[in-house]
Amino acid sequence: MMNNMMPSAMMIGMSLLWIVLGLLLILLLATLATAIFLLLERRHNARRLSYMKDPLQQQDLSQVYEQGYQPLQQTPETYQEGGRSCSYPQPENEQPTAEYPQEMPLQH
Repeated sequence: MMNNMMPSAMMIGMSLLWIVLGLLLILLLATLATAIFLLLERRHNARRLSYMKDPLQQQDLSQVYEQGYQPLQQTPETYQEGGRSCSYPQPENEQPTAEYPQEMPLQH
């Protein structure tokens, strides 16, 4: 009776051994893939930071910040008339022309 149980116990033991070895292999591959990803990401970030740390560029950025907001100069719209370009007249103080309703006082 003991002889009949021995081969099946050995087969179960070998199956468990293969399962454990397979799981270890998967764990090793996942760790290796994660390490490679992290190394590539670190190198990418270091390269990107080296561009940002350029002292000339940093100086230019601080000068732009000190100057404040400078709106772009808009070129006046033009149209063609008789083969020459003409500009539309520009109003001096352009204000919104929409009339908004005034609030009515509340009556109690």
